Amino acid sequence: MNFDFFFKVSKRIFAVGGECDEGDENILGSIDIFDFISNTWRLSVTEIPGEGRTGLAVVSFRDCLYTFGGYSKRGREDRVDVYDNVHSTWLSVKKMPTPRSGHSVCLFKNHLIVVIGGHNRSVTLSSVDAFDALKNEWTSMQSMMTKRSFLSVVVLGGEIYAIGGDEGDSEYKAVNSVEKFDGIRWSSVTSMNNRRSGHCACVINDTIYVFGGLDENEEVLSSVESLSVKSDEWIIHHSSPMTVGRYGASAIVYEGRIYVVGAYNEKDCLNTTDVFDPVSMKWESITSKMTTPRAFAESVIM
Repeated sequence: MNFDFFFKVSKRIFAVGGECDEGDENILGSIDIFDFISNTWRLSVTEIPGEGRTGLAVVSFRDCLYTFGGYSKRGREDRVDVYDNVHSTWLSVKKMPTPRSGHSVCLFKNHLIVVIGGHNRSVTLSSVDAFDALKNEWTSMQSMMTKRSFLSVVVLGGEIYAIGGDEGDSEYKAVNSVEKFDGIRWSSVTSMNNRRSGHCACVINDTIYVFGGLDENEEVLSSVESLSVKSDEWIIHHSSPMTVGRYGASAIVYEGRIYVVGAYNEKDCLNTTDVFDPVSMKWESITSKMTTPRAFAESVIM
């Protein structure tokens, strides 16, 4: 029996896959789990099926953990694997129409899982595909106005926001542009102050927060900026930078605070977690560390 998923008294963070250093031999299939009650990380007894994957995208839906694509030793993947929390088993569902890594996903309109951007085996993508988790079917949606890999995606006010990313095919080209999707068409949103790729983002109290990433010169950012839908203006929080610059991190909201997990900094791959309080605008570091440093993993709450 898999005890990782048996006890459901509290929510936990699942940090899935990623990489602990450059090179195919450092791509991870393992999963680290953070328990909010004990405030500790531990290694899961289950791993991603098949090869480890970095630059994958993950979402939770109805007690299931969905993993989409990513880069493995075989190259960019189109596979979709689902961990069934009830029966403690992995399932494979219909593959993505396009292999992708560095893409992002979100849950939209209750049961659609929308896969956005990324890079296939040759070019950066603007395409958007939606997976109906109830019907096991894929449909294409309108493409973004800008192609983006290593972007961040959030849902706010019933619309999907695609934030920043790298629009280059073979050469790096970070962007600060933002666009939103209402289910029919994409439209432009006020651009961020900084160009960012490999950043992470989340929504809390009708405000989008964006953390770190690489700028246009591939310098690691520690800055935080936010967009309130009421003001339609991005604000850099100069007094509240992250404790360390991070790119390839993931961000999770839990009980009014934002957990920023893993990443690369200027020198190393990190196994640390920092927590941001948007009310006090202060950071604190979690003492417990992931069992494995990981960047370009994806984290969800289950």
